[in-house]
Amino acid sequence: MAVDALAVVEASGAHSFIPIAQGQAPWVTIELQRLGGRMPKIVASSWPVISPSSNPLASRFLNAIRALQYYERWRKEGAEQLLKMWLSDAPASVETQIRNQMLKQGYETWSRAGREILAMYALEGEPLRVLSEFDPLVPVLHVYCQPRAPEFLKVQESFAREHPWYSVHRLEGVSQFPTLEVPEETAAVIREFIR
Repeated sequence: MAVDALAVVEASGAHSFIPIAQGQAPWVTIELQRLGGRMPKIVASSWPVISPSSNPLASRFLNAIRALQYYERWRKEGAEQLLKMWLSDAPASVETQIRNQMLKQGYETWSRAGREILAMYALEGEPLRVLSEFDPLVPVLHVYCQPRAPEFLKVQESFAREHPWYSVHRLEGVSQFPTLEVPEETAAVIREFIR
């Protein structure tokens, strides 16, 4: 995915770009940076950036991701559990859109996504550590709505105090999809960051 994304950037003639990556897509931005991407800044949206011990949703997320690997379990224990977690209390329009888009995909797509996600965490470890190893460091903004658990935000704010290139903003929505649920607030926070 990173090679394809870099090819698009090259073909566009852009000298630099700021990716806005949702969910697990920030892993692609890490590869883009390693491939010589010209990213002055990165925006990550709803990325589980901290270790499972500090992330209140991590065990449910990882259990559902693992279930995607089994044909007899992928739909009910994998995809449905992830959607339930991501869309908890979301506006009906957001839930309908995401369910329609994501449940069109079958076992092959969901299981591959699960394998790739687990492989990235096994290979790379905690995203904040990986971002800390960029040379030069790249300013990163993490915007998210869930989890609402205060410890998830506190760990990131503590990290940001020690690493001024990192910033975090919890938005007022409730789902995993702030760009759909609270687009104006999301856009305003991102605009302020990229100035």
